[in-house]
Amino acid sequence: MKAYKGFDKNLQCRGMQYEVGKDYEEKEAEVCRTGLHSCENPLDVFNHYAPATSRYCEVEAEGKIDKSDDNSKIASTKLHIEGEIGIAGLVKAGVKFIFDKVQPILNTNTTTGYKAHSATTGYRAHSATTGDEAHSATTGYYAHSATTGNYAHSATTGDYAHSATTGYYAHSATTGNYAHSATTGYEAYSATTGDEAHSATTGYKAHSATTGDEAHSATTGYYAHSATTGNYAHSATTGYRAYSATTGYKAHSATTGYRAHSATTGDEAYSATTGDEAHSATTGYKAHSATTGYKAHSATTGDRAHSATTGDYAHSATTGDKAHSATTGNYAHSEVKGRESIAAALGINGYAKGSLGCWIVLTEYYRDDNYDYHIKSVRTAKVDGKEIKADTFYMLADGKFKEVEE
Repeated sequence: MKAYKGFDKNLQCRGMQYEVGKDYEEKEAEVCRTGLHSCENPLDVFNHYAPATSRYCEVEAEGKIDKSDDNSKIASTKLHIEGEIGIAGLVKAGVKFIFDKVQPILNTNTTTGYKAHSATTGYRAHSATTGDEAHSATTGYYAHSATTGNYAHSATTGDYAHSATTGYYAHSATTGNYAHSATTGYEAYSATTGDEAHSATTGYKAHSATTGDEAHSATTGYYAHSATTGNYAHSATTGYRAYSATTGYKAHSATTGYRAHSATTGDEAYSATTGDEAHSATTGYKAHSATTGYKAHSATTGDRAHSATTGDYAHSATTGDKAHSATTGNYAHSEVKGRESIAAALGINGYAKGSLGCWIVLTEYYRDDNYDYHIKSVRTAKVDGKEIKADTFYMLADGKFKEVEE
């Protein structure tokens, strides 16, 4: 059985190390208890591994297989790691998974019955269903598709063809240019592959994904993930633990919920989070990353890609050349590794470090009789390898640079 699995940055899952191309086996398989776990629906993997720091693979589940009653999660006694596909591959696989749910087997335009299918192939031909588990599909230009029943799938392949669902577990997918997709139901997925094809969900655990250029994706539900792979394709979430990720050039990503992570891989694709413990990361050139929440870390790997955090204990790091890192929160660390980069820690008890040739900026505070903190001194130093060691954290103490153990 083809499935998909998430891992941490080291390709580990729950402490177990995996390798691409290898086979793994366990004696028993019971979902959430024993066995080797994966998901049939690619987008369900985001529930377990956030895009900011995770890796994704296509796998083959074999042997004894136990399926979850709540989602597509499975446990198997045997698992083969086929290959790593990344965020873009996972999103594209998710689009196909959703679209394959719809098979236009009846040539009718509208149905209201339970498990009643609806399909159209003509130009401007509408398709609608209101019954539970009632599928709806269109292939013509300007052909709209809509479902309101639970488990009711909706799909369109024509340009300008809209797709919408409001039912519980109701999936929505479009592949045409300018084809919009929207869901409002609980755990209702939404996906588009066409250029400038928008995707939006408002339901709890409602995932949203787009692969087309300038295709926007947005979710407002709790645990509702959002992802785009096209250039200029923005992604945003507002729900608690609702992740957001983009892979295209200038494709921005933003989240506002608690522990809602945000990540981008394209050049000049910005990433930002406002929730506590909501991490933000970018890998592209000039792709900036910023967080405002408590313990919300920020990291960039591209040249001239700046990283900033304002929350307490929120660390900031960059590895690209001329990529600056700054923190203003208390006990927040700042570090840089690229050439001619600046690491600044401006909060109380902030640390900073840099590679050889970089600069660090540190601030020292004192507390008055009313327990208010005030700036005592601000100092800047170049990491020269002598007075200031490379890749070593420093803080200010009595106006002097002091090494800090990690």
